Amino acid sequence: MKKKNRIWIYPFIVMGFVLILANSCKKDDNNNATSTSTPTPTNQLFIAFTLDGVSKNITGASNQINTGGGGYAFTSSGFFDLATDISINLSMPQDTVLGSDLQSLIGQKIPIGSCGGCPTNINLQYDISGNTYESYDSNNPFPTNYIKFTSVTFNKSITLFGQSLNQYYVTGVFNVKLSYGSDVKNAPDGTFGLIFQEVKN
Repeated sequence: MKKKNRIWIYPFIVMGFVLILANSCKKDDNNNATSTSTPTPTNQLFIAFTLDGVSKNITGASNQINTGGGGYAFTSSGFFDLATDISINLSMPQDTVLGSDLQSLIGQKIPIGSCGGCPTNINLQYDISGNTYESYDSNNPFPTNYIKFTSVTFNKSITLFGQSLNQYYVTGVFNVKLSYGSDVKNAPDGTFGLIFQEVKN
């Protein structure tokens, strides 16, 4: 009688192993299904606008950054190569420009100008056929003409001359007039995405 009972137990043991194996395979399949990730798109570097009705879309894999201080600070970003010379230049009446300063400008129309030491101002410069057209304050009354930051996102930290500096990806919009001498060109409906760098003493 004992022998018969043992024989009946074996099928149940085998079925138990089969169920355990099936469940473990199911768990592996679920893990594989959730292990995929969506790649994050890179920040696009561009300045796009219309110039006297002609569409301009300037892009690049990298952009040139310039900064300076000495009683006032400026941080500049744009594209510079044999074919293109264009930049957006921010001046602030202080010794440094930090990430918090850039973020404080989000959503504000920044007055057009190129005056170091004056209240915070910003301008756009664009080389056309060897002539530097610039958005001077005299041709760009505020608030009709302006440059505005719409977002400021941390990009990376670098070390320059022993200083740790943060760089930020800044997007924005603008409506300006560019002039060279008496030649004035309209540059409305502008958008941009550029890397700006902190300024420290």
